[in-house]
Amino acid sequence: MQLNDFQTRTMLQRFALPLVRAVVAHSADEADAAAREIGLPVILSIQPTANVRLKRHALTLAEVHEHTLDLLRLKVNGAQAKRVLIEAEIVAQIECSLAIYADTDSHRPVIIAQCAGSSASETINPLSGVFEFQARNLVNTINLPREYWREFIALIQQLYTCAVQLDALRLELHAIALLPNGSLLVRSADLQIDDYALFRHPELELVDDVHDGVKRHARAAGITYTPLRGTVACVVNGAGLGMATIDMLMVAGLRAACILDLCTDLSSGKMAAALNILLHHQVRAVCFNLFATRTSAEMVAHDLAAMLNEFALTIPVIVRIEGQEVEAARAVINQQTAVNVISVTSMSQAVMRLISLLRQGSGRVNSG
Repeated sequence: MQLNDFQTRTMLQRFALPLVRAVVAHSADEADAAAREIGLPVILSIQPTANVRLKRHALTLAEVHEHTLDLLRLKVNGAQAKRVLIEAEIVAQIECSLAIYADTDSHRPVIIAQCAGSSASETINPLSGVFEFQARNLVNTINLPREYWREFIALIQQLYTCAVQLDALRLELHAIALLPNGSLLVRSADLQIDDYALFRHPELELVDDVHDGVKRHARAAGITYTPLRGTVACVVNGAGLGMATIDMLMVAGLRAACILDLCTDLSSGKMAAALNILLHHQVRAVCFNLFATRTSAEMVAHDLAAMLNEFALTIPVIVRIEGQEVEAARAVINQQTAVNVISVTSMSQAVMRLISLLRQGSGRVNSG
């Protein structure tokens, strides 16, 4: 689960990290009060996605009022912005960054520090944590001014503690401002939490952003939802099938718009939830790549056919189902009255049909 800067700040509050002071406002009047409390100048921002942040700088209360109204009028991904983050504007001559991520090769956490064009990394033993000599190696290698060493070493150790307690796959502290008095302030951060550890963090329900409604609905339905930037929505039941589907599409010059992983549950309710999520995407086709394990492929096909008839998608829908009674399953899909629903026997055939159908038109997802 990828959190944006707003959400990450909320999660990090209990760890006493030196974060820049910030207040959330839901109206122009609240923004005015927050700016008075923090002190001008301030930065106003909304963050529709984890990688995009829309900012405005305000030197006066009039500018705060005007920028807040402008930001709250914005719609991003079809969702109306409902809150603005007001934070103190910090001017620093030197800025650094610090990150920790789970390295898939060594199966250990790795800490990376960067400052003024220099970077360094240390692989951490999860049984012992961060040794002080490792933190000193980092600050020494990036040529950090000596007066900031103590604060930065403490921040490295805090970063590791946060990552462990939050089950983070990646935690990044951006734009760490080095202040003249020798202290540090973290201006922004983002956090990615292991999806399989979300059950240990019920507090995440309190920090869901308005723009992450689709992800929230997917989690509630037990679907692993991964948004991408392509045009073909992929519905699978397993991470391996998902990656294989993306690879096959990319080889053919196509790109996935999103991956909806139903896991092992191929019930009609799960499929209905997946199709509801697809209605939030501007996609040109849908590809179902399913392997029935707990039940027969024919039963899965009947449930899928009923859902497709109910939603009446007008874009091409390619269906590949494998498992027991697969021939009967394919017959069920082929008997659909909708001409846009096509059963295939392999992913190679699915890709070829997608290429052919997408060349014929430029439809968008729609329900009848």
